[in-house]
Amino acid sequence: MLNNLPVECLSIILSFLSIREKLKLRSTCKLWNEIVIYLNKRQKRLTLWTPFDQDSYVYFDYEQTVKLEVVKICYLDSAISQTLAKIFPFIQTLCIDNLKTDEKAINVLTKAFSNLKNIHLINLRNLNINRVLFKLAEDCDIRRLEIRIYDYVNGVEEQTMNFVAIKCPKIEKLSLFSATRTNIIKGSFLLAMKHLKSLHLRGCINISSEHYNVLIQESGSNLTSIEIDITSRFSSSVIPLIANNSFSFKRSIAIDMQA
Repeated sequence: MLNNLPVECLSIILSFLSIREKLKLRSTCKLWNEIVIYLNKRQKRLTLWTPFDQDSYVYFDYEQTVKLEVVKICYLDSAISQTLAKIFPFIQTLCIDNLKTDEKAINVLTKAFSNLKNIHLINLRNLNINRVLFKLAEDCDIRRLEIRIYDYVNGVEEQTMNFVAIKCPKIEKLSLFSATRTNIIKGSFLLAMKHLKSLHLRGCINISSEHYNVLIQESGSNLTSIEIDITSRFSSSVIPLIANNSFSFKRSIAIDMQA
C-alpha cells in the first residue's frame, strides 16, 4: 500500500516516525531513496537515517550543496564523515542524533567541517560526551550548542563546560537538557561566554540563590532569555530573585522547600 502513495505523501508520513520505525520502513518501501532525496532537497538539509542513505549525495549539484543548511546524521562512520566533508564543505549546522556514532567518526567530521557554528548532540549514550565536546570545541567556532542526553551517568561535567567556554567564547545560545551528572550551574563557565544571549536549562541540579545570582551577573548584559524547565530544582530563596527579573521561565518551576 505504501508503495502506491506519491513521494510527497510518504515524506509527510516519514516525518512522524521514530528512527527505529524509519529503519523498518526502509526495508519495505521501494521508494525510500526517492523520499530521502525529495526531503533533503526540499528542506535544504541532508538527513542520513541509515548507512545506505549516503547514496543521495550524488543527486546534489554544486549549487545545491552550497545552499544546504543542515546535516542531520543518525548513522555515521569515518568513511561517511570524509565523504560529507568533501561534498558539503560549507555546512554550518550539524545535528547528530543516534546510538551508532563512534568518536573517531566525529573527530574526522569536526576536523573537516571547519565552518561548523551550530551543533546539536542528541542521545549519544554510547559515547563519552565530554570527550566529544572537547573535540568539537577544539576544532569549531561554536555559536549555538544544544545537548540532549537522557543519561546521568554519561553527563556533561563542569570542567568540560569551562573548556568549551574558553575555546568558544562567542557562543550565543546554550541549551542543556538533562545532561548533567554534577552540578555544573555554578556560573564559572559563563564568565567566558560574553556573547551569550539565550540559556535553556533542564534537569540541572540544585540551583541555589548564590548560583542563580552568578548566572545572571557573570553573563553580562547580552543575556536576554533564560528558560528553566519544570525538572530543575530550586531552593526557596531563588523565588524573590526570579520575581525581580524579566527573564522568561517555562511553565512552572519545581521548588525544593527543604533547601
